[in-house]
Amino acid sequence: MLGLSFLDPDQHGIKLAGSVWYFFTGGLVVPTLYWLGFRLMGMAGARRGLAFGTVHYLASGMLLVVSEPRYPKRRRGRGRPMGPLLSRYGALEQAMNLLGHLGYGTLLGLTAARRGTRA
Repeated sequence: MLGLSFLDPDQHGIKLAGSVWYFFTGGLVVPTLYWLGFRLMGMAGARRGLAFGTVHYLASGMLLVVSEPRYPKRRRGRGRPMGPLLSRYGALEQAMNLLGHLGYGTLLGLTAARRGTRA
């Protein structure tokens, strides 16, 4: 789905573009922002990670508005615009997206706390 930020659903390379974007942001950019946040706060932990996960969820959900194609080719099915906070998808997708971000933040918070992240 992230490839739709850069390409139309019918263009060649959409899966590659989405995968590269996902691994770049999810593997480098976002964890670095979490680490910087924990450093600025002076400590890490499950609660702080959960709070960061909430902010991450809200920010990424709002970014879907910016990356949405102005004139989408499809209104239904694969490749349709996601909408803010996946508003054009079902309740299960929305809930799993939220739980994934909260779990990710909690995991990073716990991992940083075990490694002794302090200011």
